[in-house]
Amino acid sequence: MGKVVLFIVGALAIAAMIPQLAVGYYVMAMANRIMGPSPSSIARGGPLQGVKVTGLREDGDKRTFAALASPGQFETGRSVFLHQTLGAGDMPETKDLPAGSAEQRVGAGAAALRLAREECERLVRSFASECTVDRAEASSLAGASGRFAVSLRLLFKPREPFALNGDAAASYRLVTVPVTLERSELITTASAPTVRDTLYRQAAEGCGPIRRSSGNCGLVSVTIRMSPERSSASVQRLTAHAVYGTLATGPVSAYR
Repeated sequence: MGKVVLFIVGALAIAAMIPQLAVGYYVMAMANRIMGPSPSSIARGGPLQGVKVTGLREDGDKRTFAALASPGQFETGRSVFLHQTLGAGDMPETKDLPAGSAEQRVGAGAAALRLAREECERLVRSFASECTVDRAEASSLAGASGRFAVSLRLLFKPREPFALNGDAAASYRLVTVPVTLERSELITTASAPTVRDTLYRQAAEGCGPIRRSSGNCGLVSVTIRMSPERSSASVQRLTAHAVYGTLATGPVSAYR
């Protein structure tokens, strides 16, 4: 069965009225969503005004360029993704609610929004000047009563604004640089927040070698995935990577 879209306000009342709600529960934090200007206008008055950049053909390139050129805006091209599996016992909002019930699914959605806000606080401690929740999703897993796939998307403003540190009259090309933060690590659900704090600090430091190579760098995205390693959700395998953007006239190195 598919997902049902609900707004968090009044969702409990809706769930009580519709007991046959679908397996998935989805909540979008629409009140927290802030969109930046379109890529065609982002360079006006920003740090890259008048800078010539070639090769912005794909939508992803334009979103990355917007993220670099508009550090004071929340941009969809500058985001953090977190995907994990949680049991009902990991979310106080689902405590004492009947397993598999609509009420439990609504509680899981509320938990996802709370976790997203807590994750925003971690970003501000690490590399963001501001953070907002763009999306929080909790979907019950088929065949796994009481377990939910939780996905978060956060938008942030960088603590260190992008600076070209080069010849503004030169012709630059946009380069995106993916960097692995963690290939594979087994962690417990309880230790996951501390592990993510470490990963975010690593992500904040990743611009150093790129900046030394090309003269400029901006953190574009961080993606962290945690999937159950066993039948219990308490042990999860974590992978993580970051993506950086830079404007370059020559080769780019991400290594120290």
